Amino acid sequence: MHEYIHKMHLTNTKGPAKLATTLFGPIFHPNMYSPGWVLEGITIYGESQLLFPYFNVDKAAKKIYGKSIKLLFSEWKEYEEERAKEWRIEGEQLTKEGYWEMGYSILEAGRLYYVREYLKKTGAYKYFNFSEIVKLEGCSV
Repeated sequence: MHEYIHKMHLTNTKGPAKLATTLFGPIFHPNMYSPGWVLEGITIYGESQLLFPYFNVDKAAKKIYGKSIKLLFSEWKEYEEERAKEWRIEGEQLTKEGYWEMGYSILEAGRLYYVREYLKKTGAYKYFNFSEIVKLEGCSV
């Protein structure tokens, strides 16, 4: 089910992009260029929408909390957004460009190791995904 939802999301193309995809192929599927957190977030959300009714999670939430999962999530989201308004973190910003991801992080002996991924344009309609291991000194939890 997880991979099927990915397929449905990534190939969902309408308007001019659908025409371009029909003529030139899947490189014009705009959702293919979504950040990883969007790809997985949409997929996990889709799974939850399909599984919650099956396992009666919403019914259990209403019985225990007197509210639906949807309402509980909405209230939690509001609470977290309010709580985070003034939140700031000290240190160096690692995502300066906004289009690459950071993953697979390890903190050891005051050093943070992580994998940085980013796209580089290599030609007309051509991109190459680069990955590099980065070491950042002086980190603590």
